[in-house]
Amino acid sequence: MQVKKEEIRKRILDVARKKFIQNGFIETSMRTIAKKSNITTSNIYNYFEKKDSLFAEILKPTISKINETLKILENFKVKEEKDFWSFEFSKKQFDFLMQFVHKNREDLDLILFKSHGSSIQDFKDEVIEKYTEINMKHLKFLSKTHTGMNTNVSRFFIHNVSSFYANIINEIIMHNISYERMKKYSEEIITFVYYGYKELMELEDG
Repeated sequence: MQVKKEEIRKRILDVARKKFIQNGFIETSMRTIAKKSNITTSNIYNYFEKKDSLFAEILKPTISKINETLKILENFKVKEEKDFWSFEFSKKQFDFLMQFVHKNREDLDLILFKSHGSSIQDFKDEVIEKYTEINMKHLKFLSKTHTGMNTNVSRFFIHNVSSFYANIINEIIMHNISYERMKKYSEEIITFVYYGYKELMELEDG
């Protein structure tokens, strides 16, 4: 009997994902999901308390990955090491981001464009804010440990750079940019950002 319930739950999730992708959160009803899952509307609530719970469950793995990555970045020990301040290191980090976007396109589309009306609708703004705070935390650390570096960078600027990264992801998903084109554009983007930061923070060539 337990196996049967798990099969139904999985069927609900599969159907709901397709419907949310097609119509978005607001325009998708629990009644439609139940019908397509071959169960009654009343029965679907035995598996998911409300539509928002179902939507959140679908996106849970991707949102968890994003939050875990932010936690790693927050706890990252910023050191004045050649590798960390190199263009190659920055490119490696950005390439990782592009790989994540490519592998999670469907979920990112749901988060960015199909989540209005759900508890996840402000997730992008929350990530931008969190990433801004992480960078401000690192700058504060650097101001105490690296006196030869200009760390007097405004929060407004850091917030806008964070928004810039988020908008890149937005555009990739919106225009369905292929991974090959993403790799080509990433070289331009990271060159622009890296050398801009290098000049702003008065980093010496190493």
